[in-house]
Amino acid sequence: MKRPRRPPIGRFRCWGIPSPAVTERLLRVLYDKQNEIESWNEALLRAPIELDEARARYFDLYNLAPVGYVTLNESGLILDANLTAAKLLGVPPESLERQPLSQFIAEDRRQEFALMVGELLRTGESHSEDFPMVNRDGSMFWMHLDGTVAYDHRKRATIRLVLSDITARKKSEESLAAAKTIAEAALRESEALHSTLDQHAIVSVADARGRIIAVNPAFCLISGYGREELLGQDHRVLNSGHHPKTFWVEMWRKISGGESWHGEVCNRAKDGTIYWVDSIISPFKGPEGKIEKYVSIRHDITNRKRAEVALRQSEARLREAQRIGMIGSWERELPSNKLTGSDTVFETFEIDTSTFGATYEGFLAAIHPEDREMVENAHRETVRTKTPHEIF
Repeated sequence: MKRPRRPPIGRFRCWGIPSPAVTERLLRVLYDKQNEIESWNEALLRAPIELDEARARYFDLYNLAPVGYVTLNESGLILDANLTAAKLLGVPPESLERQPLSQFIAEDRRQEFALMVGELLRTGESHSEDFPMVNRDGSMFWMHLDGTVAYDHRKRATIRLVLSDITARKKSEESLAAAKTIAEAALRESEALHSTLDQHAIVSVADARGRIIAVNPAFCLISGYGREELLGQDHRVLNSGHHPKTFWVEMWRKISGGESWHGEVCNRAKDGTIYWVDSIISPFKGPEGKIEKYVSIRHDITNRKRAEVALRQSEARLREAQRIGMIGSWERELPSNKLTGSDTVFETFEIDTSTFGATYEGFLAAIHPEDREMVENAHRETVRTKTPHEIF
């Protein structure tokens, strides 16, 4: 009996029970496919939730953004605007659709806005500009517009604008500009004052310790010292020795206490020449209230001082001459009625200067009664004609 022929390899199908190893592999494949299907199912279930979440995020990012977003068509009409833009313009969002944005631009700048829109459409390049705006209630504010061009699926151009409220910045710029104008005017005035002082006064500046930190040309000219010789020195370099120590102690006490000091100072120049100045010293304080420097402004009074000395010497010689010649003189100041006389006059009339009222009436009282009318007539004529009169 012949044995049955074995079928070719690759065409044999076994419908019997698979081995445990094969069964395990099949179960693993089925399990993996089941997990994959369940993952896809979970993803499909999550998709609507994630879509809602994405829409919520878009709403927050777009509508609640700190800047306004506006989309315009080629004619400049509003196609879309977020809540921030509507709030800035003072109208509900639904009222903005198909409205020209130019109606919110200040009237004198609308033509400039139209040119900006035309330039965006022509070049396709971004453009920025500041515009004064008017919202629905008529109040003015400033807006910075950043514009770009985009195209929809039909290749139609749309203009996307980002609106930023810059009203506070503009007010700050205006305040800064006003402050700059004031500061520039103050600087010009300060420079003019400085120039005037340089021409007509002797000026120096000392630090809180009294060391010289600045001098003007007039100071160098009158003192004979160069600027570099004076910087870092104190004013004792000019001390003539004329004033007592108490004079300087009192001056320093006053200015270091925050007060200004005024007085006449005798100085000695580099070549030994004596000169006099009428001086004002004022302390300047910093933000914390501490004295930072002392500014001294002086005027040369040397000629006046010399004239005063000459006058005193002349008066002394006159008194001596009158004493020798037994001649007296008196003088009356008409506005004040004050009477002054030489020592010889008081001695001649035997008047006690300690009790004399120093008035014209007091002088007349010392005249003999028979001579008073003559003296008064001569006095009146002198006042009226402004010419001298002699009385014998």
